[in-house]
Amino acid sequence: MESYEEERERQIRENAEFLASLGIEKLAPPESRAPRAKRTTGCERDDDDDDGDYAPRRDFGIRKRSKTVSYRDDDCYASMAPERKLTRGKSTPRTGRKARRENPGRRVIGGRIYDSTLGKTCHQCRQKTTDRKIACSNADCTQAMDYKCLLNRYNEDADIIDQLLWTCPKCRGICNCSFCMKKRGKLPTGQLAKFIKLNGIEAAKEAIMTDHISDTVL
Repeated sequence: MESYEEERERQIRENAEFLASLGIEKLAPPESRAPRAKRTTGCERDDDDDDGDYAPRRDFGIRKRSKTVSYRDDDCYASMAPERKLTRGKSTPRTGRKARRENPGRRVIGGRIYDSTLGKTCHQCRQKTTDRKIACSNADCTQAMDYKCLLNRYNEDADIIDQLLWTCPKCRGICNCSFCMKKRGKLPTGQLAKFIKLNGIEAAKEAIMTDHISDTVL
């Protein structure tokens, strides 16, 4: 075993001397270990890798949503205009819609409250409102009429008449609502406000009974 090792060492020395005589060792570059690559994070990068056009990435784990840019003229003008606070009155359509959503059976139009539950139907206009009503004194009659309808259509003021003795126009046979007019074989009168203002209530009563109301004043 020792002779083998000695023979091996002798051959190694001879080979080294032979290579030294040829000058090969001087031509070979010195052996050097490759440098370990430096680990980079999201915030760091080697200067050797920067070619001048590369911006180092900075990612801290939080991504902000970019603001959307609008190029429409309307949006540009709106952004430059001063803020204005809109105010709406109680009688605006939006307020009416909101009230209807909160109480579908109740709505306010033109100062009148239409209520399908608490309201009472007027025989003249057929509207179920909470307006003041006057009831007929006839025990067999269940009709009621709005104060305003009684004044506009018959020139009778419910505030000054004796309501305990008052009988409705239907019981008196002079009701000029569309239903009663048709039952008597007459045409509906339509709105009488203009006719009464121009000709008076007595002329209106006579015209209703004789069907001589002109369409030009209705």
